[in-house]
Amino acid sequence: MKYEDEKEQPSEEAEAEPEEEPAPEEEAPAGEEEVSGQIDDQMKSMASHFDADQAKGWDKTLMITVSGEGGGSWVFTIKDGECEVNVGDLPSANMKVTVDAKTWLSMMDGKSSGTKAFMSGKLKVKGPMGDLIRMGKVFPGMM
Repeated sequence: MKYEDEKEQPSEEAEAEPEEEPAPEEEAPAGEEEVSGQIDDQMKSMASHFDADQAKGWDKTLMITVSGEGGGSWVFTIKDGECEVNVGDLPSANMKVTVDAKTWLSMMDGKSSGTKAFMSGKLKVKGPMGDLIRMGKVFPGMM
């Protein structure tokens, strides 16, 4: 925002009033917008890492919820060898995965694995364990 002082200069007779400083523009804390976009981009890119051969005959809905900075919920609909990713909640999803943002980013950067996160309790799953294992095959290199 550009600020220009358009006030007229006071005459010598009038008492000069102190000039008001413009209010600073509010900005998101450093990195917050970047993290939010990064997680959303990663979720959407999972569809491009989808292995249709591994998903044959697997019609499921999976919901991944990331808590913390940049988090949210994403629903993966897998049907007829295709994957669709949407932002939102689906309480009736066949499998629900919950993880904090830091752990998710670590998994996606290859610094941690989904197995390690699950075994340490940082990644929680509601649904059949077989689906969790298959998810790793359907999205190779992502989990």
